Amino acid sequence: MTDVKLTAEEANKLDAAFESEEFRNLLSSYVESLSDPRNREEQEAYISHLEANQELPIGKSIIRPNAGFVIKCHKIDNDDKRSKLFINMMYADEISRPSKEASKKGNVSVPYAIGPVRMEKDKASNLVPTFDICFHPFSLQYAHGNKAFLELVVDIAKSAVIQAYASSGESITIDSKYTILKNVRYKSGKPQVLIIDKVNAKESSTYV
Repeated sequence: MTDVKLTAEEANKLDAAFESEEFRNLLSSYVESLSDPRNREEQEAYISHLEANQELPIGKSIIRPNAGFVIKCHKIDNDDKRSKLFINMMYADEISRPSKEASKKGNVSVPYAIGPVRMEKDKASNLVPTFDICFHPFSLQYAHGNKAFLELVVDIAKSAVIQAYASSGESITIDSKYTILKNVRYKSGKPQVLIIDKVNAKESSTYV
């Protein structure tokens, strides 16, 4: 993907556009169309067709994750502007289990895969950047009963999001504080299919 570099004038025009209620309404309508279950079903049917006919791009793999829980946190940009962020913590058998690294005593490798950013609505209908991050089922199961491991997988998810922004040329940090949404397992609707590089299904973060 080619990084998009905005001039100061272009950035100012974009900021001005977001101040326009008409523009926000148009963007909201567009996001609603993407989130429409009928459109998502069509997208998944098309992906299933590609998979059944072995027409997926070379090196790509399909994962159909299960919903786990949702983290609400805040990202901070270079101008110290804070904005809400959702991270869907998901699981699928295709992701490798956590393991200790033989070459690094005491270190644990926790594989994950991350999907592309998209916009979802919060309770106030504001658009919020949202990421799907998928782990092995054991990772989330163990995190459910172990506070230290929960903090570990949350840190991994945050780091993955920071890396995703960095790959598009945007530098951010994420506040250490976060909330697990009550009675919400996924933002929003049915969990989306992930099409990722096969190597990413084995991608891992290593922590002591």
